[in-house]
Amino acid sequence: MMPVPAGKYPQVWGANMVYRRAALQALGGFDVNLGPVGDRRFCNEDVDMVRRVLQSGRAVAYDPGLAVFHRIPRARMRRAYFRRVMWDMGEGEARAAAEPPGGPRILGIPRWRIRSMARMTAHSSARTLARRPGAFYEMLDCVYAAGVAWGQLKRAVRERRARGLLVPRRPGGAARAVRGPR
Repeated sequence: MMPVPAGKYPQVWGANMVYRRAALQALGGFDVNLGPVGDRRFCNEDVDMVRRVLQSGRAVAYDPGLAVFHRIPRARMRRAYFRRVMWDMGEGEARAAAEPPGGPRILGIPRWRIRSMARMTAHSSARTLARRPGAFYEMLDCVYAAGVAWGQLKRAVRERRARGLLVPRRPGGAARAVRGPR
């Protein structure tokens, strides 16, 4: 068993998971909205399931000695693929969040995230230009953060539409904000 501090959840991803059917059904199954949708690679349905399993009082076992081998297409070994996956994972993270983050926001994105992304981008760009080791991984962190921000913006637009504060788009035009009760 993997030791996990009280009140914390392990980061277990679902590359190869096994569940008892009864446990999976009792928890309502995977949330398909958090997994891959169309060409989007949201990757939170497995992490969400592990969290719900633990919250229900059930145990989770992890064996790092188990291995799965499979062929990976050449297209999935390119940097562009990893950038796309990180963007989608970030957007999926925002989609999976139970509550939008509090505090002051700009277009639904917390101001602290915007400042953090600016710092990350400047740092990553400098390391990339200097050809430093690890620059690609830092750039992936920036892409992930930008994906989260994009997901938060989309969530804010969806919530404003649901409250009637944003009129749906007209063909060929942008959505319009509507003043409503505050």
